[in-house]
Amino acid sequence: MKNQVSLDRRLTKVLTFFLFMVACSFALNAQSGFTVTGTITDEFGGPLPGASVVEMGTTNGVSTDFDGVYSINVSNQNVTLLISYIGYSQMEIPIAGQNVVNTSLEPSASTLDEVVVVGYGAVKKRDLTGAVGQLDATKVANQSTNSVTDVLRANLAGVAVGNSTSPSGVSQIQIRGNNSISANSSPLIVVDGFIFNGNLADIAPQDIDKLDVLKDASSAAVYGARGANGVILITTKRGTSDKPTITINTSIGAAQDASGQRGYSADQYDDWRVDVFKSSRGNVAAQNPGIFDNPSNLPAGVSLDDWLAYDGGQGDPTRVWLSRIGFQDVEVQNYLDGNSIDWYDRINQTGFRNEFNTSISGRSGGLNYYWSIGRQDNEGITVGEEFEAIRSRLNLDANINDWLTVGANLQFSKQDRGSIPAQRGQIITSSPWGSEYNTSQI
Repeated sequence: MKNQVSLDRRLTKVLTFFLFMVACSFALNAQSGFTVTGTITDEFGGPLPGASVVEMGTTNGVSTDFDGVYSINVSNQNVTLLISYIGYSQMEIPIAGQNVVNTSLEPSASTLDEVVVVGYGAVKKRDLTGAVGQLDATKVANQSTNSVTDVLRANLAGVAVGNSTSPSGVSQIQIRGNNSISANSSPLIVVDGFIFNGNLADIAPQDIDKLDVLKDASSAAVYGARGANGVILITTKRGTSDKPTITINTSIGAAQDASGQRGYSADQYDDWRVDVFKSSRGNVAAQNPGIFDNPSNLPAGVSLDDWLAYDGGQGDPTRVWLSRIGFQDVEVQNYLDGNSIDWYDRINQTGFRNEFNTSISGRSGGLNYYWSIGRQDNEGITVGEEFEAIRSRLNLDANINDWLTVGANLQFSKQDRGSIPAQRGQIITSSPWGSEYNTSQI
């Protein structure tokens, strides 16, 4: 009996030790986890480097290497792996005790072909460039805009629009800066999805519905090398109401020179010529006191006869003086006649501007229509500078059935830039004693 009790105790100890070892083994396995390895490929069997492999429900994850290989330690043998890659559909794979899990991913059409609605239409996400600026033309509808560049100025970040004194109002536009020494840095213009080779003055600001600007270099991926300087996409208006809508826009204004840069007056010009000759011919002026001075205001001690004798001048002292300071014959005669010209007042003017535009739009029986016609007549701040434009646009869209729509975008523009403006450089380069016309040729 005593031996039987001793045997039971030994068996109990052995069983207890066995259970302890089993428990330690489970604890060790729970602590070390379960390792899963594998390779992630695309639909053609090529490796996908950088694919994400994550244990679902946790933040435990790794990325595949250059060969698409991964290795991850998971908490147990029954977890599910979530595998994803940009442009491909996600996959959820239960490992079910497997140490090796290989899989291939399929392209995600719902991601790459996702439709993104932007101002210039509905495009696929893969065709949409990164930096896009958008302007709703209705936000500036209450402004008096002279051209499309006026709409862009100060309304879109990253778009530099210069100022122009031209009556057409079209200014230089830069989106990506001066990226060429000699080539043109102007952006590409696209109107209603078509590349526009005309001038922005051909487009009436009242016809614009939305403006989009593609700013970064990736716009070249959509429009080629011509889009390397950025792209301006213009969407024109369509009919929006079931009833015809008639819109009339008119504006009137004036433009004046704000620089105030005037040349010398007649008296200031005479003094300037005297100073030029005294400084450029210092030796002559030092040896002949007052040689370049007006004979009516000679230095003390210098008589008129002495002054004339400096270079043997004869006749009218005023003519002699004007000849000494380089006056031309026409200037001499105008000086003696008292005929001077203020070139600033002669070349500058108050430019009057007016514009009239009317449009009709609407929808009826599956037909969407928009038609506008307008006239712009502007004068510049320089005499003879004029710009006149007659513009018309017709947009038609007809729904034939559920899958077919036909339409037409037509534009007409006639411009008159035939005037010859005065040369503004004459304000500071022309003599106030000169003549406006060459009388010898009349």
